[in-house]
Amino acid sequence: MKKIYWYAGLLLFTGVFTSCSLNNIEKIKLIKLESYYSDFEVKKDKVYISCYITLENNLDKEQTIKLSATFPNDVGKLLKNAVIESEKSFTLDAKSKKSFKVVFIGDFAGKNKKNDRLLPDISILTEWFCGKFDWFSLKALE
Repeated sequence: MKKIYWYAGLLLFTGVFTSCSLNNIEKIKLIKLESYYSDFEVKKDKVYISCYITLENNLDKEQTIKLSATFPNDVGKLLKNAVIESEKSFTLDAKSKKSFKVVFIGDFAGKNKKNDRLLPDISILTEWFCGKFDWFSLKALE
């Protein structure tokens, strides 16, 4: 009997978890046509990669976000790791579209050359996810 309650609880939790994530992922969108890679700079053992990112928040409340970028073609050359995070967080007003200059910081791998000038895949960390912080990828929303 306890197993039935456990499975019912798990099913209920999964339904709530899925509905929160799927409904809200569509509410913050990367506007790829208005976003682009800008430049990079190496200082000591760190790489600073600048991008201009435009996001649209369709939620009814302000969001505080932090971004990460994935640069798989620069690993072992410019960067030690493919995924690097923005140096600061940003505020996106409710029902708004806003552009940010975003500086991503990673560890320098030794070669002062970027593989390409393409906009990386962008992921976002925000607190709208059912009241908790969680990552989701914006690649599918481009």
